[in-house]
Amino acid sequence: MAKITYLLGAGASYGLRDSTYPEKVIYIKKTNSTRIISYNFTIPNIIEGLPIVNELPGRMKYIESIIREKISNNPDDDRLKLADIIEWVEKETRRHATIDTLAKKLYITGQVQKYNELKRAISAYFMLEQLTGHVDRRYDSFFASILGEEATSLPNNISILSWNYDCQLELAYKEYLRIPSLSKLQEILSVRNKLFNTQSSYDNKFAVIKLNGSALLYDKFSKECIDTHFNNDVEHIKYISSLMLNHSPDIINALSFAWEKYSPDFISKLECTIKDSESLVIIGYSFPYFNREIDKMIFSSMTNLKKIYIQDANPDRIEQSITNLLTPIQRNINKVEIHKLYDTTQFYLPPEL
Repeated sequence: MAKITYLLGAGASYGLRDSTYPEKVIYIKKTNSTRIISYNFTIPNIIEGLPIVNELPGRMKYIESIIREKISNNPDDDRLKLADIIEWVEKETRRHATIDTLAKKLYITGQVQKYNELKRAISAYFMLEQLTGHVDRRYDSFFASILGEEATSLPNNISILSWNYDCQLELAYKEYLRIPSLSKLQEILSVRNKLFNTQSSYDNKFAVIKLNGSALLYDKFSKECIDTHFNNDVEHIKYISSLMLNHSPDIINALSFAWEKYSPDFISKLECTIKDSESLVIIGYSFPYFNREIDKMIFSSMTNLKKIYIQDANPDRIEQSITNLLTPIQRNINKVEIHKLYDTTQFYLPPEL
């Protein structure tokens, strides 16, 4: 069987928008003994999936408002503190090209506290957004297509590289196994995380490699993921808030950025995982400059690459970036074929499968 690698970007979790009412107005008013909190704002009307870059500030504002609905003005309430941090990130993101631009600025200027607060806000946002929203159904269709006769029959010739922080893959797979444990799901899927790798074996089997880490927390000693995705109870907001504001070194935030250090072990095992790939399917990924070094490594590692499939609403804008990443051998000797796929209704399954 041909070895297939998928490379996922934010567009892979884009999901579905309400075409009739693509935006909706949120109005929230809460009165307490000290003040009136009033919100009136417009957000992308997401039916399923997650926001892309330009939608993120509005959706963060929405999650902030959900948190504030549940709290008083007690300054010691972790939920209030988290809401304030998310509000700061949302406002700052609007002042920058992307949230990554803001993060890079904080990183290179040595604003460590703000940088860590940004990470906590992003992680909390994704946890809460996925608690209140629906998974992009294309992940469900993808698993239905690739699984064998049993839910654990994952194909050995597929690897998934993801730049996304989300858990859409795991949450979709949960519907097949019905296992109430994110850690167990990740173990079965062989999820490998940049910052907190719980997989000791890198055998030639199905694997999910999170290149930027995940918007998740892990226990440093047990190496277990601290689940926050299986309970829609209101108190879950309090739980996530307390976790995010816990500065204990025993709790690891697994979210990272491309400019943060990769361990040599992670890189070598990533190269080993993808080196035999003959086909690369790129879904919803625009190759931002921030990620260029790892993207170069990914392409140079795939010495047997024969075909590239670009699945995007506008694949033409992606093609030049890919051409620039191809090695001279891939471009001139192997003559890697590039196929552009404009239909994004389902994740593409190449004929080599």
